[in-house]
Amino acid sequence: MEREKIYNLKYGMHLNRRWGHPLLRMRLVTRSILRALDPRAEEMILEIGCNSGHILSEVGKRCPRCTGIDINKDMIQRLHHQRILYMNATTLAFKHQTFHKVYAVHTLEHIPGIRQVFREVHRILKPQGLFVFSFPLELFRGQSAVKDSMVLYGHPFYARKIHVHRLSPGKIRRIISGLPFEVKDTSWDLAPFPQYLMRLKKIQATTREGT
Repeated sequence: MEREKIYNLKYGMHLNRRWGHPLLRMRLVTRSILRALDPRAEEMILEIGCNSGHILSEVGKRCPRCTGIDINKDMIQRLHHQRILYMNATTLAFKHQTFHKVYAVHTLEHIPGIRQVFREVHRILKPQGLFVFSFPLELFRGQSAVKDSMVLYGHPFYARKIHVHRLSPGKIRRIISGLPFEVKDTSWDLAPFPQYLMRLKKIQATTREGT
């Protein structure tokens, strides 16, 4: 199944449930990313993988100049929001040094060309800009996507198509090796589920790889 067919309206609405545990999960995830991102009114901020724009709307209360992107065309057409754009994170259609901060909430594990995402984020970040992102702590790849696969497709076998990486802070460090980022900090928590959160700071490129 092509990746953009996985991420359709049904998938987007499934993630956007607003009752019971899904609502609690969204609130806790939003709180943790806002704390790490610390959005300011004067900043320009980009969210990669914004889906329904729920977290983006919370960021927008503190930072009016925020934008979200996603590859889920169905959700973007449904939302019809000028701040939410159809775009692939491996080819960001923004000028160099556009954003003060970029963030991604449980998104990077879905993207095959993950190193290219870090290259593109570095390109569009302003000097000393921050890339803030979270990802699940999994014992095996796709562990936290098994339920989604069961609900959406009737079997667990798309869990490893949904999550194409099993990430860890160590693996992230290996992925960004040679790229001009500094790991600012790494944290983890158990609520609403085991997850890591990392913050990278853009530093000046000193090698051709980082240009």
